[in-house]
Amino acid sequence: MTRLLTTRPERLGEDQQVFVKHLLERCPELRVFHGLIGAFREVFDKKRAALMDRWTTSARQSGLARLVRFTVSLQDDLDAVHTAVTLPCNSGVAEGRITDLKMIRRQMAGRAGIPLLRKRVILVAYSRRTPHRTTPDGPWAINAHENLV
Repeated sequence: MTRLLTTRPERLGEDQQVFVKHLLERCPELRVFHGLIGAFREVFDKKRAALMDRWTTSARQSGLARLVRFTVSLQDDLDAVHTAVTLPCNSGVAEGRITDLKMIRRQMAGRAGIPLLRKRVILVAYSRRTPHRTTPDGPWAINAHENLV
């Protein structure tokens, strides 16, 4: 349900759109939440800090406890929030690489040495840069990427 509510309506299938419509008709709080999700997305699409301030006010007035708490946490570091909204750059790629590395580290957990760790890190980074293609061996086939290591 979270995915359906946070996905742009034009990207949903017809049956999913109908489901969301019926869901929102039956639950007024969810309708308010869904509207605020769309408005939050618009803040980042248009890159305007003034929209963020309006969204924060609307979210506070919605009466939805979790959103009110979220807006309070946004107020704690308002300068950083405005910067994130208005600047075109972000740390998304670096954060993604760090997340990948942590996942690999947890999966391996002392089972192998540095050479295997290096190989897995390179394969994950390579898979993030290139579109996945389906092969009989699967997307993680080592033999398809031997020249990387």
